[in-house]
Amino acid sequence: MRLILHILLSFIFVLLPIAGAGQNADCNEETARSRAFNYYYMQALGHKEQGDYAAALDLFEHCRAIYPDEPSLLFVMYPFYRYLGRNDEALSLLEKAVAGDPDNFWYGQQLATYYLQQGDYEKAIELYEKLSEKNKSNSELCIVLMELYEELSKFDKAVSVLERYERIEGANETTALQKYAYYCGMDDESSALATIRQLIEENPDDSRYKVYLGETYLMFNHPDSAYKCYSDILAADSTNLLAQYSISNYYKAQNNDSLYCCSIEQLLFNEKLEGEARLEATGDYIRFKVNTNAVVDIHPVMDSLMKQPYAVKETSLVYADYMILNKVSADSVVPVVRTLLQYEPENQAAHIYLLTLAIDNDDLEGIVDCCNGAIPYFPELMDLYYYKGLAYLNMERPADAIEAFAEGAARCRDTAETTLLSDVLMLLGDTYHELGEYKKCYEALDSALLYNSDNITLKNNYAYYLSLSGERLEYALEMSLAAIKARPDDTNYMDTYAWILFKLGRYEEAKAYAEKMIATDEEFASDIYVHIGDIYSKCGDIERALQFWIKAQESGDDSKNLARKIKKRKYIPDGRKKK
Repeated sequence: MRLILHILLSFIFVLLPIAGAGQNADCNEETARSRAFNYYYMQALGHKEQGDYAAALDLFEHCRAIYPDEPSLLFVMYPFYRYLGRNDEALSLLEKAVAGDPDNFWYGQQLATYYLQQGDYEKAIELYEKLSEKNKSNSELCIVLMELYEELSKFDKAVSVLERYERIEGANETTALQKYAYYCGMDDESSALATIRQLIEENPDDSRYKVYLGETYLMFNHPDSAYKCYSDILAADSTNLLAQYSISNYYKAQNNDSLYCCSIEQLLFNEKLEGEARLEATGDYIRFKVNTNAVVDIHPVMDSLMKQPYAVKETSLVYADYMILNKVSADSVVPVVRTLLQYEPENQAAHIYLLTLAIDNDDLEGIVDCCNGAIPYFPELMDLYYYKGLAYLNMERPADAIEAFAEGAARCRDTAETTLLSDVLMLLGDTYHELGEYKKCYEALDSALLYNSDNITLKNNYAYYLSLSGERLEYALEMSLAAIKARPDDTNYMDTYAWILFKLGRYEEAKAYAEKMIATDEEFASDIYVHIGDIYSKCGDIERALQFWIKAQESGDDSKNLARKIKKRKYIPDGRKKK
C-alpha cells in the first residue's frame, strides 16, 4: 500500500510543473520540457507495471536528463539501482531526494532505513531525530530512536527520547521501568533509586518493586541495604519467590557459599517455582557448583528434584545438558534424557545423544528404536534413515533396510547434504542388488551419482555389479578406473578393474592387476582368489590358476562350480556373484 502511495505522490509531484507552465504563455520551452518529462515518466511507469524494468529505468533516465533534481523521480529510481547492486548510486539518489524535499516523511524514513541496513547508526539517528522533530506526535519514531541509542549505549539520549514518548503516549509502569534500566546503564544511582521508590509508592502491594529496590542497592554496592530489603519482604511473605532468588544471589555476591546453597536449594524445592524461573535458578545452581569445584554435591540434589513432579521437567533439561557436557556415565545420563524426552520430545540433542550411544554400543535394536522415536519430530533429518537402514542391514533384514533408505531419499531429497544423500542411495542400490532386483539397483545408483559424482565407493560397486551382469562394460571400466586413480593401493578396487578387463577379454591387462594384488601379500576374500585363478587360467597358466582356486576353497568358497574347476583343471564360467 505504501509503495502505491509513493507512486501516486510522485506522479502528482511530477505533474505540478505542467499546471504552472500551462498558465504562462511565455513559458513554451518549459511547457515542452514538462510535457516530455511526463510522457517519458508515464511510459516508464507502464513498463514498470509490466515487469520490464530495464525499459522503465531507461525512460526514467530520460526523465532525469530533463529534471535532474526532481525529488519524486529520484525516489522512484532509487530501488532500481538497489536491485542492480549499484548501492552507491542508489544512496546518492535517495539522499538527493531527501535534500530536495526535506519535509517528505516517506523519503526521510526510507533513507534512515537504508542507513540502518548499512550499520551507520549515527546517520540514521540524525535523520530520525529530524523526522521526529517534524512529526512530534509520532511515537513509533521515538521507539526506533530509543532502540538505536540503547544499541550505542547512549542511555542519557535514550532517557530524553523516552520522556518525549511519555508526552505523546503517557507515562506508565512500563516506561518507568525502562527509564530505570537506562539510569542503571548510566550508573546514575540517585535517579535509579528515585524511580524505583516512586514505583513502590504508586504500587505498595506489588512486592516486585521492593525486590528491584534491593537489587539496585546491591548493584550500587550497598549490600546491607539490599539485605534489609530482602529480609523485610521475606518477613512479610516467606514464600516470595523473587525475594528468595534475590537473597540467594546476595549471598553468592558476598561469597557466602553455604548460605547461598541453602537458600537456592530451598528455592528449588519450592513447588511454586515454575518455567523459565526454575530453569534459570537450576542453571545458576549447577554453574555455581561447577565453578566452586563442588560437583559432587550436584547429583544428590538433582536426583531428588527429578523425583518431584513439579520440578522434573525443567530439572531434566538442565541436568541432562550438564551430564552430557561433563561426560557423566551413560548409565546415569540415559534415564534423565529419557525423562526429558517425555516432556520435550522435540529435543533433537537428546535424541542424538541416545542414538550416538546406541551406535557406540553396536546396539542395533537400540539404533532402530532411537531413529523411529526421532523421525516423527525430525522427518527431514537424513542421518536417522541412514543409521536405521544400516542397523537393519546388520540385522540381516534387507527389506526393512530398503524401506528405511527409500523413505529417507524421498523425504530428504531437497534438504539433505548431497554426499549423505548419495551414500543413502548407494546403500539402497547395494541392497536391491543383494535381493536380485537389478533394475532398481541401477536406478538407485544412477541417482546416487547425480548427487555426488565423486563417490568412489559407489563407482567401484556399480562397476562391479555391471561386470557381473556383463552390461555396459566400457562404462563400468571407466568408473572402476576413476576409483583406482583415487585409491591406487586398494586391492578391492584393483580386483574390480581386473575383473572387468577379464570380462572384456583383455586377459593380459587383467593379469597385470592380479599380480599387483598378489604383491601386496594381503589375505583376500574367497571371490578375489577365484578371480585371480580365472585370470591365470585364461592366460594359459593353469598351475597358478589351481593355486588360487584352492586358496579360494580354503577361504570358504564351497561352491560346486569352483570344485569342478579344480577337478577338471580348467576355467568354467560362473553365474552371478556378489561382492
